[in-house]
Amino acid sequence: MNFGDKLKNLRADAGWTQPEAAEAIGVEQSYLSKLENGHSTPSGDVFARIVKAYEIGVAEMLSGLDHSAKSQLRQIADVDDHLSTQTRAEARRARLSAIAYNVCMALGAALIYAGTVNLFFPDREYGYRSKGVVLDGEPFDFFQRPPAHLRTAEALDDYRGVVHERWDEVFIWTVEDRGKQYIESVDGGRRSFDRVQARPVNEGKNGLVTFAGVFALTLGFIGLLIQAALGRKRS
Repeated sequence: MNFGDKLKNLRADAGWTQPEAAEAIGVEQSYLSKLENGHSTPSGDVFARIVKAYEIGVAEMLSGLDHSAKSQLRQIADVDDHLSTQTRAEARRARLSAIAYNVCMALGAALIYAGTVNLFFPDREYGYRSKGVVLDGEPFDFFQRPPAHLRTAEALDDYRGVVHERWDEVFIWTVEDRGKQYIESVDGGRRSFDRVQARPVNEGKNGLVTFAGVFALTLGFIGLLIQAALGRKRS
């Protein structure tokens, strides 16, 4: 919309004839006719009178005007101040939006990585079993097999009796893969834990994390594309 059409619309909204509008503004009807027909551009004084007569602000006066019309009015100090303030505000919003979109993309990439490597939710847990406490000086696999120096049937029977007497099985689940076997110090000696089972856990949760990451990454990327397109359109 050009400035002349804006004046016509304001006058129509006010219900004034052109002579009535000219009188309210304080200009000649012929001059107002030139303004409305786009044959003249108002001075700063006349612009201020128009705004006052229609009881509107500079922002409302400029609302709906095309880029060319605003450029023509930029010679007026009030208009230039308003447009400069608006441009700075838009630039600030654009910077903040760009930061937000980039953060969104970075967060998305991080979530995709976290979902892929199971950072938040382990996908498996492991079952370890210990048959009893191994005393100092005994081999760590004391409960798994008899010591090599036991050769006689009597010695082996004694070994089996000791194992039966000291049998104290402990079973634990952990999301940490500690290998096929690990040793843990306890009161009175050590425990040898053997991995005997593994099972999946948190099924689907890592997929949701990855999906959230893809969504955030896509949202940030689309936001930057839209912002760039709007920037080209405004320029």
